[in-house]
Amino acid sequence: MIKDVFIPTGLDEDIRRDALTSFKLRDNFTVKGQSIGGTITLTDADCAVACNRSRCDGWAFNKSGEFVRGAYRTCLRFAAPLTFTPDPKFVSGQRIPEPDAPKPISVTVLTEPVARKPDPGQVTVAEAPVEKDRVHCAGRYFVMPGFKLTCGQMLTGGTSPGPGPSSFIVGTGMDCMAKCKPVENCVGFTYDVAEKSVQHICRIFGPTPNTVNSAGWLRAVRDQ
Repeated sequence: MIKDVFIPTGLDEDIRRDALTSFKLRDNFTVKGQSIGGTITLTDADCAVACNRSRCDGWAFNKSGEFVRGAYRTCLRFAAPLTFTPDPKFVSGQRIPEPDAPKPISVTVLTEPVARKPDPGQVTVAEAPVEKDRVHCAGRYFVMPGFKLTCGQMLTGGTSPGPGPSSFIVGTGMDCMAKCKPVENCVGFTYDVAEKSVQHICRIFGPTPNTVNSAGWLRAVRDQ
């Protein structure tokens, strides 16, 4: 998040150069860590000065990004542990510890960009199968093989699917499907897609359940 504008008032080239010597530079790399706030600066050297003033352990300057407010570009600042990944849009800096530093900065350098993996039971648009096999719900795509999905509805009533429990706390939609699929009399399940935590309510149902409209829920009915 960009919180302010770093204006290098009165900075001369010696200060900028000294700031850069405080860091190990990595061109065409970006960095992630514990964010301590972003700013916008004129140059990578000004980004290094901004990092020094905020006592950050690493920074990334978007050297080829769009200009902000005329001539500025994004400068991101982070505390360790740091992870550097290839990105041709950025130049980044890793703080060089002082000789009397209590411990070195924890750093990981990856040689390949990290591709974000979708959560289980969720696929990206590019990976999504044909329209009939997926449903978009609460900002995500869901695919449950063997079940027809409907967003904004839930199952209620019906008969018990078996002697075991029928209500669970699960981590993903696929976990919920796994509760129903091996149960012979389970005809479908309901999953709370609106819950933002890592715990979601999952209920499985036996024959003859009812369907009601309910925002924030996903209804899954076993294919016949």
